[in-house]
Amino acid sequence: MSKSRFTPEYEILLRRLIGLRKAAGVTQKQVAAKLGKPQSHVSKCESQDREISITDLRKWCQALNIPVHELIQEWDETVK
Repeated sequence: MSKSRFTPEYEILLRRLIGLRKAAGVTQKQVAAKLGKPQSHVSKCESQDREISITDLRKWCQALNIPVHELIQEWDETVK
């Protein structure tokens, strides 16, 4: 990832989210449909041009079939 305006902690969360999306075989377009937004929105989030809101994070996790609390717990343990 390129130089970011986001914190290292956020970047860790984002990398994990991208990895989970790819591992699940879910496209940006499919995540975008769950969010009710265009695919470009997901692309901008993944390239750190836009921050993911907490409500979008929840829907994003739903698109990946993972509980948001599990993602947050794993992330929290990683950044300690």
